[in-house]
Amino acid sequence: MACLRRDQGLHLHARGQAAREVIDLDRRVGDYLPEGVSISETPLRGTAITLRQLASHTSGLPREQPGDVQSVQGRYALEPKRLYKQLGKVELLFDPGSGEEYSNLGMGLLGHALENAAGIPFDRLLKEEVLTPLGMTRSGISIADEHRDLLATGYGREGPREVRRHSHSYWLAGTDGLITSVAELSRFLLAQMPEKPQQEGLLTVPMLANLHTPVTLSDGSEGETALGWTVRERESMGRILEKNGGRVNASAWIGFTPDHGVGVAVMANCGDASVDEIGYWLLERAAPNADPTKFDRKGVFAKVAPFTGVRWDSDTDQPTVRVRGKWLRLTAVDGISIDRLMQTARENFGAQARKRFTEDLVELLAAAGHNPGWTVTLMLDRDDGKGPVPFEEEMTEKKRDAAKAYK
Repeated sequence: MACLRRDQGLHLHARGQAAREVIDLDRRVGDYLPEGVSISETPLRGTAITLRQLASHTSGLPREQPGDVQSVQGRYALEPKRLYKQLGKVELLFDPGSGEEYSNLGMGLLGHALENAAGIPFDRLLKEEVLTPLGMTRSGISIADEHRDLLATGYGREGPREVRRHSHSYWLAGTDGLITSVAELSRFLLAQMPEKPQQEGLLTVPMLANLHTPVTLSDGSEGETALGWTVRERESMGRILEKNGGRVNASAWIGFTPDHGVGVAVMANCGDASVDEIGYWLLERAAPNADPTKFDRKGVFAKVAPFTGVRWDSDTDQPTVRVRGKWLRLTAVDGISIDRLMQTARENFGAQARKRFTEDLVELLAAAGHNPGWTVTLMLDRDDGKGPVPFEEEMTEKKRDAAKAYK
């Protein structure tokens, strides 16, 4: 992770040519696609989507693409005909510009429109227009062989020892394909908040204003997204622009506060780990004029569970849980009795006690004075009448999601 200030001295230089103005953010994305390509099952709505709406997640497109868009040649070898065929089947969530919904499909389509407009592949476009001017020489959609041994070992969501290789199959390159480091992400952040904004260069004053200004929705209200950024407010330090992301074996968060000129980049080599609150915590404490009396002191707890379902006795707070495919009555977790756990749950969460037991067991155990490990001991009453028997069960997000979904 890295904290940085805008006076740390990243100097951006013009590339020796004026802005080429190859695209117009307010033109329809259809103008950058082949004639006859439609978007969504309601073509009249789909054809109205602009590049600005794709960049600000206000297009109405759903989060994910409906199917594979790549050829068998490997990662990000896009077959446009596959993409175009799928676009016609997509159903919009709302009229373009009328709402906000995060869309990986929208970002991927934006990247494809940009490469069509420029006439060069997206990975080359990204390197020439952004990465090389910023000095991000070890970053890219793909990386050179001499840098490949620098890649960190990634770990999946099923436990701290599950090694997972990174994969770019299925996705569009503009969605989430960047391989980079904290040091190079810091260079990108510094470019967003230069100490002396330039009238000419890679990111000029008008460009930064365009990037960082929240979008205006069709009803005139201000949205929560800018171009590629989510806009947040924290009482301790004001406006924050942030972006998070992750794959099965990595996660990242970057954010900065324009008013204080401070940014933070955090990366983890494990999938689906939420590093957002780590970033916020660092940002609050790095901002020179932040108000420490208003820091967010709420703890961050892993969203995991050791069981895949929960049933409740209609008259008591005694749960029966599903473990290894069987339903067994739970009497204790790591030596803490269910009676004590549920008393703590009622005291801390009131009417939400049962829900929080199912979905936020780690937080509940912490409230009871116990910090669990990745594996916990469940005392379960067996159905053969032999009394409580200990079961060592790994805590995973997958189990927690199954328990949460169980009705």
